[in-house]
Amino acid sequence: MQGINMKNSKPRPKNLINSSVITVIVISLAVCILLIVRSVYTPLSPTDSASEIPTAESANKDADLIDTAASVKAPNITAERAAERAFYKTKFAKMADNFTFAKDDFQTKGWYSHKNFGKKAAGRKTLKAHVREDGFIYLESQFYGNDWIFHTHIKVKVGSLYLSSPKIESYNKNNKQQYAGDTFWENVYYRETGDNGIIQAIADSTSKPVKVRFEGRKFNRDIVLTAEEKQSIKESYELSVVLKKINP
Repeated sequence: MQGINMKNSKPRPKNLINSSVITVIVISLAVCILLIVRSVYTPLSPTDSASEIPTAESANKDADLIDTAASVKAPNITAERAAERAFYKTKFAKMADNFTFAKDDFQTKGWYSHKNFGKKAAGRKTLKAHVREDGFIYLESQFYGNDWIFHTHIKVKVGSLYLSSPKIESYNKNNKQQYAGDTFWENVYYRETGDNGIIQAIADSTSKPVKVRFEGRKFNRDIVLTAEEKQSIKESYELSVVLKKINP
């Protein structure tokens, strides 16, 4: 027993310190990793989730705010519309003297016709515009002569602009022929087909020459609208616009 070297049985302090440091570092890293994982996967607390989901009380508050804004805005819109209608009613009153109004017991709405389309247009090749009291407007082409041409549509040149109406065949209810003695009338009404922008083009360009060609089965006839005819069509178009504002 006396021959054994006791120095080798004692621990080395330096090695113990190094192993302790390594152990502490490993444990610290493990703790940090656990904390990070826990923070990532931890669900929201009831308090947090409640703050993100709107409650019935908050929804009611939002609805009250919307209703309040709508109630403030609605009277303004109503007032603006009333003011606009009043403006156009005043404008209509100034225009009405240039038109005659007709309505029978079987019509729900009456029609306005420019006074220049009356007796003055009876014996003429011309264009007319008819305006319903709700603002609807349509074109009529009238041929007058000493023989039939059986026109089915018209071509119109407004300045440098060329337009053509839809074709209304002679057997159509909107294409009428009549005669008295040696005079013949052909009246084509474009109320169901539209006029392809002819009325508006004339109304927008009364200072320009307007030439009209009546296209018949075999023959055609040309006219140039007078300043009075162009003005009458323009005023009819303007009346249509005003009536649509009054009766939206």
